[in-house]
Amino acid sequence: PFHIDLTENDVHVDAIVNGVRGRFLLDTGASGILFSTAFARRSKIRRLRETAILGTSSEAKGFIAEADSIAFEDGSTMRNVIAEAGGGLEEDGLIGFDFLAGAIVDLDLDAKTIAIHDPSKTDSNVTEGAVMLPDLTSGQPVIPAKLNGRLPSRMLLDSGNFNYLLLPYTYRGKLKVLIDNTVRKYFASHQSVT
Repeated sequence: PFHIDLTENDVHVDAIVNGVRGRFLLDTGASGILFSTAFARRSKIRRLRETAILGTSSEAKGFIAEADSIAFEDGSTMRNVIAEAGGGLEEDGLIGFDFLAGAIVDLDLDAKTIAIHDPSKTDSNVTEGAVMLPDLTSGQPVIPAKLNGRLPSRMLLDSGNFNYLLLPYTYRGKLKVLIDNTVRKYFASHQSVT
């Protein structure tokens, strides 16, 4: 396992890209790896072609790039990694779900560690936390769920965005939700939304 840093809303991991150390947001809601423009320049990743980088609510100019290597403190290394680069991120970049796809991942928030296992050599441990089998067809981890035990839903596991719960408009009037706005100190009360 290797160390992760937790803030109130984010999970960060350190990695070495082409020999340059960086700090990255672990964002399971992102389908790929993204480097900030400044970090891409520092780490000398190869620029392959121009592209538009799409976020949840924005679009920016960027480029498709290739990093020779991305290494982690446990000694694991990814080679010839295709990623995107662009934008002015607070971190050096983000590591999206494709980093975790196809693996058994043990994310221990209490111990602040993440361990990534080869599924051909490891079984999931059902005695140590929740074991989820996500639908990966979109490139993001989505799990089936029921709200109030009756309303079918698909939940995106997104470690890069702890702020939102998006519900379909069709659930309006069918579901009562208690919103705790004190977490982010926007309001000093709870709101019931129906």
